[in-house]
Order: sequence, then structure tokens, then C-alpha cells
Amino acid sequence: MGKPKAIPELEGAIEALPAFPKSVQKVLEMTSDLNCMPRDLIDVLETDPVLTGRILKLVNSAYFALARRVDSLRHALVYLGLNTIKHMAMGLAAVGAMPKETSAGISMLSFQKDALAGGEVARIAGAHLMAHQSEQDQLYLMGLFHNLGDVLCAVYAPEQWEVYSALPASSIEEMDARAIELFGLPPREIAARVLEKWEMEPDVSEGLRELPHAGEEGASRFSQSLWIALSFLKEERPTTHSNGVILGPGSKEMDRILALLLEYPADVLTSIDRSERFLIESTPN
Repeated sequence: MGKPKAIPELEGAIEALPAFPKSVQKVLEMTSDLNCMPRDLIDVLETDPVLTGRILKLVNSAYFALARRVDSLRHALVYLGLNTIKHMAMGLAAVGAMPKETSAGISMLSFQKDALAGGEVARIAGAHLMAHQSEQDQLYLMGLFHNLGDVLCAVYAPEQWEVYSALPASSIEEMDARAIELFGLPPREIAARVLEKWEMEPDVSEGLRELPHAGEEGASRFSQSLWIALSFLKEERPTTHSNGVILGPGSKEMDRILALLLEYPADVLTSIDRSERFLIESTPN
């Protein structure tokens, strides 16, 4: 017996999605090597002229207000540092992978903002969970794509999405059960399928799948980070359908980190705001 499938519209959407930029994927692979030099990572990103152009547009935007124009990623590295450039590339690639079509009442911009917010908070939560830098990059990527299944459902199954998004707040298990009735698969599973298609690290897709069990003993740092991120956003940015999903209890450590982020949220919210500014500045005129 094969794996459960989404409804035909969504299966077709998964197949039709463009490939994730190889340059960003290669950079993620390279960052796990402690001996990898920043200039080598920049060389890889520069093989993608479209992505390079969008990054440079951001670097030269009013947000950074640099005293002089920057004409290369190597030059940008001096001003901003590798992690900023790397996360900009990942964020732009994630937003670029989202479908461009929208249906009535569906704001793609809101989905994009939620994706960037999820990436930022998942990365920060991972740092509190003692994730090393290369793992934080993967956590950021998971957070960026945490709502990709929602995006695909909203765009390619809009009638079902209207029913799903109007459901009252409920447990994640109950929401998953309703999603299976409407879409064939929960949105998280659809996102995980896409990440597997793109040959991302298995921890990234499994972190999405494990979310209902994030608070249980033995849960991965990925599912724990996503639980913290979504719980934080539910409190600080209650604007999306995912806020209506009631997560299961967290572990003591997860609860401690969440309480810390909620007690002093300014740095996290500033990081989210910066990501949203990146999105606005990078949007084609």
C-alpha cells in the first residue's frame, strides 16, 4: 500500500513547483564544514545572477542606508557579514518558491510575512536549545517553509481552504483530521513532501511532521524549535490561521524558552520586522 496522497489539485501543484535554487542548497551544505571559507560561499551564490541581483537590491535599499553603493556580494560581505547575506538568500529563495497566483481574499504577502517570521523565531529558538550554527540555518529553513502547505492549499484548493481556515481553534490532531478530509493530507505533510522533493536535510521535513509530539521525550530539536516559534507567534502576532491550531504541551525546557522570549520579545520582533522590510524592499516594482 502506497503513501497517502493529497487531492489531485495539490498533487499536481507539488509536482509543478519550481526547483529550490541549487546555489542556496549548496551553501547550506557547505556551512556544515567548519573549514569552509566565506568567500567560497559567496562564489556559489554568485552563480545565481537573479538571486544575486535581488540580494544586492536589498543591500542597497534604504533599510541599510549604506554610505556607498555595493556592486558585488563580496563587497556586501564586508558590510553585513556572511550570516546576514546567507539568511537573505534563504528568505528570498523561500518567498520565490511560493506560487504567484492568488484567489479572492487570499493575500500572498501575508503568507510570505508569516514564512519569514517563522524562520526567524525557529532559528532563535534553536539557538536557545543550543543548536550549532549550521543547524540553526536548517532550522531557519524549516521555519521559512512551515506554512508552505497552507499556501498550496489556499492557492490550489481555495474552496476547501475557505472551509478549513474558518474552522474554530482546535487541537492539532483534530485540525489534521479535518485537513485530511479536505485536502487528503495535513498542510504540514504537504510541506514536508515538497522539502523531500527538493532534497533538503531529512531533519527539516521530519521536524514538521513531529510537531504534534514536540513536547514528548526524545523529540528532535527541530520539532521543539517549531513548537516554540509557533507558540511565540500565536501570542505576539495573532493574525494567521495557524494561530487557531492548539499545540500540545511542551517540555519544561521548551516552556522556559518560550517564557523567556515572551518576557523580552523586543529583539525577536525586531528580527521579524527586519525580515519583513527585506521582503518589501526586494519586491519588484
